[in-house]
Amino acid sequence: MTGEENHDRNIELTKIYQAGVDRKIAYQIAVEKVKVKFENKLVKARVSGCSAAKIAAIYRELENALATDPTLVKFRKLAETMPRPTAQQKLNAHDAANELIATNENLIIFIIRKHFNTYIDSVHFDDMISVGREGMLQSLMFYDPNKGAFSTHVAFFVKHSVYGYLCELHGMSPHNLSQARRYNDAVAKLLEEGNTSPTPSNIAGEMGIGK
Repeated sequence: MTGEENHDRNIELTKIYQAGVDRKIAYQIAVEKVKVKFENKLVKARVSGCSAAKIAAIYRELENALATDPTLVKFRKLAETMPRPTAQQKLNAHDAANELIATNENLIIFIIRKHFNTYIDSVHFDDMISVGREGMLQSLMFYDPNKGAFSTHVAFFVKHSVYGYLCELHGMSPHNLSQARRYNDAVAKLLEEGNTSPTPSNIAGEMGIGK
Protein backbone atom coordinates (compact mmCIF):
# COMPACT_ATOMS: atom_id res chain seq x y z
CA MET A 1 0.00 0.00 0.00
CA THR A 2 1.43 3.38 -1.02
CA GLY A 3 1.64 6.35 1.33
CA GLU A 4 -1.32 8.01 -0.37
CA GLU A 5 -3.39 4.81 -0.27
CA ASN A 6 -2.56 4.38 3.43
CA HIS A 7 -3.61 7.99 4.12
CA ASP A 8 -6.91 7.50 2.27
CA ARG A 9 -7.55 4.27 4.16
CA ASN A 10 -6.87 6.01 7.48
CA ILE A 11 -9.42 8.69 6.58
CA GLU A 12 -11.98 6.08 5.56
CA LEU A 13 -11.51 4.08 8.78
CA THR A 14 -11.60 7.25 10.89
CA LYS A 15 -15.02 8.16 9.47
CA ILE A 16 -16.29 4.65 10.26
CA TYR A 17 -14.88 4.90 13.77
CA GLN A 18 -16.37 8.36 14.37
CA ALA A 19 -19.81 7.15 13.24
CA GLY A 20 -19.74 4.17 15.59
CA VAL A 21 -18.42 5.68 18.81
CA ASP A 22 -21.03 6.44 21.45
CA ARG A 23 -20.00 9.95 22.49
CA LYS A 24 -21.99 9.84 25.71
CA ILE A 25 -20.17 6.70 26.88
CA ALA A 26 -16.83 8.11 25.68
CA TYR A 27 -17.48 11.26 27.71
CA GLN A 28 -18.33 9.23 30.83
CA ILE A 29 -15.13 7.18 30.45
CA ALA A 30 -13.06 10.36 30.05
CA VAL A 31 -14.65 11.82 33.20
CA GLU A 32 -13.87 8.65 35.17
CA LYS A 33 -10.22 8.79 34.06
CA VAL A 34 -9.92 12.33 35.39
CA LYS A 35 -11.59 11.30 38.66
CA VAL A 36 -9.26 8.31 39.11
CA LYS A 37 -6.25 10.56 38.62
CA PHE A 38 -7.42 12.88 41.38
CA GLU A 39 -8.47 10.00 43.64
CA ASN A 40 -4.89 8.72 43.48
CA LYS A 41 -3.72 12.21 44.34
CA LEU A 42 -6.09 12.34 47.31
CA VAL A 43 -4.90 8.96 48.61
CA LYS A 44 -1.26 10.12 48.49
CA ALA A 45 -2.19 13.38 50.23
CA ARG A 46 -4.03 11.57 53.04
CA VAL A 47 -1.27 8.99 53.50
CA SER A 48 1.34 11.75 53.73
CA GLY A 49 -0.75 13.54 56.36
CA CYS A 50 -1.70 16.63 54.35
CA SER A 51 -3.91 19.22 56.02
CA ALA A 52 -7.66 19.50 55.51
CA ALA A 53 -7.03 22.70 53.54
CA LYS A 54 -4.76 20.80 51.13
CA ILE A 55 -7.38 18.05 50.69
CA ALA A 56 -10.05 20.68 49.99
CA ALA A 57 -7.76 22.31 47.42
CA ILE A 58 -7.44 18.99 45.58
CA TYR A 59 -11.24 18.65 45.48
CA ARG A 60 -11.51 22.18 44.04
CA GLU A 61 -8.85 21.29 41.49
CA LEU A 62 -10.91 18.25 40.47
CA GLU A 63 -14.06 20.34 40.06
CA ASN A 64 -12.16 22.82 37.92
CA ALA A 65 -10.67 20.01 35.78
CA LEU A 66 -14.11 18.48 35.17
CA ALA A 67 -15.42 21.87 34.06
CA THR A 68 -12.51 23.16 31.98
CA ASP A 69 -10.34 20.23 30.79
CA PRO A 70 -10.10 20.77 26.98
CA THR A 71 -10.63 17.09 26.15
CA LEU A 72 -13.67 16.82 28.42
CA VAL A 73 -15.12 20.00 26.94
CA LYS A 74 -14.78 18.53 23.44
CA PHE A 75 -16.30 15.21 24.53
CA ARG A 76 -19.17 17.03 26.21
CA LYS A 77 -20.00 18.99 23.04
CA LEU A 78 -19.87 15.83 20.94
CA ALA A 79 -22.07 13.97 23.43
CA GLU A 80 -24.67 16.73 23.23
CA THR A 81 -24.74 17.00 19.43
CA MET A 82 -23.95 13.57 17.94
CA PRO A 83 -26.68 10.90 17.51
CA ARG A 84 -26.30 7.56 19.31
CA PRO A 85 -24.79 4.94 16.95
CA THR A 86 -26.58 1.77 15.89
CA ALA A 87 -25.37 -1.69 16.90
CA GLN A 88 -23.91 -2.23 13.43
CA GLN A 89 -22.10 1.10 13.53
CA LYS A 90 -20.56 0.15 16.88
CA LEU A 91 -19.39 -3.17 15.43
CA ASN A 92 -17.92 -1.41 12.40
CA ALA A 93 -16.17 1.09 14.68
CA HIS A 94 -14.60 -1.73 16.69
CA ASP A 95 -13.21 -3.33 13.52
CA ALA A 96 -12.01 0.05 12.23
CA ALA A 97 -10.23 0.75 15.53
CA ASN A 98 -8.41 -2.59 15.41
CA GLU A 99 -7.23 -1.95 11.85
CA LEU A 100 -6.19 1.62 12.62
CA ILE A 101 -4.10 0.48 15.59
CA ALA A 102 -2.50 -2.35 13.59
CA THR A 103 -1.61 -0.19 10.59
CA ASN A 104 -0.40 2.78 12.65
CA GLU A 105 1.51 0.93 15.37
CA ASN A 106 4.83 2.02 13.84
CA LEU A 107 3.67 5.65 13.89
CA ILE A 108 2.84 5.41 17.59
CA ILE A 109 6.21 3.82 18.38
CA PHE A 110 8.00 6.44 16.26
CA ILE A 111 6.31 9.27 18.19
CA ILE A 112 7.22 7.72 21.54
CA ARG A 113 10.82 7.03 20.51
CA LYS A 114 11.18 10.59 19.19
CA HIS A 115 9.77 12.42 22.21
CA PHE A 116 10.52 9.98 25.05
CA ASN A 117 13.75 8.37 23.89
CA THR A 118 15.14 7.99 27.42
CA TYR A 119 12.40 5.42 28.08
CA ILE A 120 13.12 3.18 25.06
CA ASP A 121 14.78 0.51 27.23
CA SER A 122 12.49 1.12 30.18
CA VAL A 123 10.22 -1.54 31.69
CA HIS A 124 7.41 0.99 31.10
CA PHE A 125 7.88 1.14 27.31
CA ASP A 126 5.14 -1.41 26.52
CA ASP A 127 2.74 0.46 28.80
CA MET A 128 3.64 3.68 26.99
CA ILE A 129 2.73 2.06 23.67
CA SER A 130 -0.63 0.94 25.11
CA VAL A 131 -1.29 4.47 26.37
CA GLY A 132 -0.24 5.78 22.95
CA ARG A 133 -2.85 3.55 21.29
CA GLU A 134 -5.53 5.00 23.59
CA GLY A 135 -4.35 8.49 22.70
CA MET A 136 -4.58 7.72 18.99
CA LEU A 137 -8.14 6.42 19.27
CA GLN A 138 -9.11 9.44 21.33
CA SER A 139 -7.64 11.71 18.66
CA LEU A 140 -9.77 10.14 15.94
CA MET A 141 -12.98 11.40 17.53
CA PHE A 142 -11.81 14.96 16.88
CA TYR A 143 -10.00 14.50 13.57
CA ASP A 144 -11.07 16.61 10.60
CA PRO A 145 -9.06 15.83 7.43
CA ASN A 146 -9.71 19.39 6.21
CA LYS A 147 -7.78 20.86 9.14
CA GLY A 148 -4.47 19.02 9.03
CA ALA A 149 -2.50 15.86 8.40
CA PHE A 150 -3.54 12.61 10.06
CA SER A 151 -0.08 11.92 11.52
CA THR A 152 0.28 15.44 12.95
CA HIS A 153 -3.10 15.25 14.64
CA VAL A 154 -2.42 11.78 16.08
CA ALA A 155 1.06 12.80 17.29
CA PHE A 156 -0.34 15.56 19.51
CA PHE A 157 -2.75 13.22 21.31
CA VAL A 158 -0.23 10.38 21.62
CA LYS A 159 2.32 12.74 23.20
CA HIS A 160 -0.32 14.21 25.52
CA SER A 161 -1.46 10.75 26.66
CA VAL A 162 2.06 9.44 27.25
CA TYR A 163 3.04 12.63 29.09
CA GLY A 164 0.04 12.17 31.36
CA TYR A 165 0.99 8.56 32.04
CA LEU A 166 4.60 9.46 32.88
CA CYS A 167 3.57 12.40 35.07
CA GLU A 168 1.30 10.12 37.09
CA LEU A 169 3.99 7.43 37.19
CA HIS A 170 6.60 9.81 38.59
CA GLY A 171 4.30 12.14 40.53
CA MET A 172 5.54 15.12 38.51
CA SER A 173 3.94 18.03 36.69
CA PRO A 174 4.20 18.05 32.85
CA HIS A 175 6.68 20.96 33.06
CA ASN A 176 8.95 19.17 35.53
CA LEU A 177 8.79 15.98 33.51
CA SER A 178 9.73 17.89 30.37
CA GLN A 179 12.69 19.45 32.16
CA ALA A 180 13.80 16.05 33.47
CA ARG A 181 13.65 14.64 29.94
CA ARG A 182 15.71 17.55 28.58
CA TYR A 183 18.25 17.01 31.37
CA ASN A 184 18.58 13.30 30.58
CA ASP A 185 18.88 14.01 26.85
CA ALA A 186 21.61 16.60 27.51
CA VAL A 187 23.61 14.19 29.69
CA ALA A 188 23.28 11.41 27.09
CA LYS A 189 24.51 13.70 24.32
CA LEU A 190 27.51 14.90 26.35
CA LEU A 191 28.47 11.30 27.14
CA GLU A 192 28.22 10.38 23.45
CA GLU A 193 30.55 13.28 22.64
CA GLY A 194 33.17 11.92 25.03
CA ASN A 195 32.46 14.04 28.12
CA THR A 196 32.48 11.23 30.68
CA SER A 197 31.98 13.55 33.67
CA PRO A 198 29.65 16.37 32.59
CA THR A 199 29.46 19.22 35.08
CA PRO A 200 26.26 21.13 35.93
CA SER A 201 27.64 23.96 33.77
CA ASN A 202 28.13 21.57 30.82
CA ILE A 203 24.61 20.21 31.20
CA ALA A 204 23.06 23.67 31.54
CA GLY A 205 24.88 24.76 28.39
CA GLU A 206 23.61 21.75 26.45
CA MET A 207 20.07 22.51 27.65
CA GLY A 208 20.39 26.11 26.58
CA ILE A 209 19.91 27.43 30.12
CA GLY A 210 21.44 30.81 30.81
CA LYS A 211 22.06 31.68 27.17
